[in-house]
Amino acid sequence: MRYGATLISACVLVSIAPGCALRRAETAPATGPDPAEQVKSLREENQELRDRNKILSARLEELAERDKHLSERISRLAFLNEGRREQIRTLADAPAERDAYRKKSEELALEAARLRKRIAALEKLIAALRSSPPPTTQPTAP
Repeated sequence: MRYGATLISACVLVSIAPGCALRRAETAPATGPDPAEQVKSLREENQELRDRNKILSARLEELAERDKHLSERISRLAFLNEGRREQIRTLADAPAERDAYRKKSEELALEAARLRKRIAALEKLIAALRSSPPPTTQPTAP
């Protein structure tokens, strides 16, 4: 008898094992949704996914167009930026050149003022020489 009890215990243990529960569910009559309902539900889900796919595809095209537009704009701005950098490099020496020209202009203005004073002094000397009688020269006797 002991052998029979062991066999019955083994059968009970096997029947409650996780894999056995699946076998019982597979052999049990279907109590879930109707297959027609499942097909209808899957078709609706399929249509929803197709609609979502269309929306996402349209969004992807929109983003690709925006990417193209932004890439062109970045390229134009990079070109303008490089032009401005070149202007800055060119004009970087402008303040030093301006200061040098200002200094040269001041030096020339001082030189011009000095020369005007010299001209005025020479004109006075010429006028004084014209107003005085010419020196008389006495002939020398031989």
